[in-house]
Amino acid sequence: MLIKKQGLIAGAFKPYTSGHHFLISEASKQCDYVIVYVSTNDRVRKNEYPIMWNQMEKIWSKYICPSLPENIFPKFVQNPTVELYNHLQEINTKVSTKETQYYVYADKKDISYMESDRVKNKLNNLIELGILHTVSYDREKNVNVSGTLLRQTLQNNDYDKFEKLMPNSLKTNAKQIYGILRKNNGNQAY
Repeated sequence: MLIKKQGLIAGAFKPYTSGHHFLISEASKQCDYVIVYVSTNDRVRKNEYPIMWNQMEKIWSKYICPSLPENIFPKFVQNPTVELYNHLQEINTKVSTKETQYYVYADKKDISYMESDRVKNKLNNLIELGILHTVSYDREKNVNVSGTLLRQTLQNNDYDKFEKLMPNSLKTNAKQIYGILRKNNGNQAY
């Protein structure tokens, strides 16, 4: 019996960083296919550069999706974490074999929720069968680029730093991506 590996990643991706790309690339190498749950909500917080979904939707369709490995499948949803858990809970109620292994990828700090007793109790069948795994990466030891850092470059209007923090696969389109993000819904830049 051939065992398949399904990777699962949930995030806001506002904006998409080289840290996100690292996580997705690692999952792509280790799994047969990977579902990436991407938030369709706007990210508007006090004292922080706003990132709107209509901006990110353009960036995902025109630049990010074409740069992803073929086994990556973005799924655009309102609440990525809820969708990921709903997916796992649905599998939890149906699964009876070890034919597919499930791997949840996240930053080391974010994976702790996945390993909480509350979540483990809800996904007990997957855990008892030994087919649910968590894969965490320490941001500081791999690619230490957060959405917060990239939003700061936008707030400070620092294109050079923005470009340096972009994934290599998107650097040729960094100016276009930067321009989209600086246009806050067609209004004047922040």
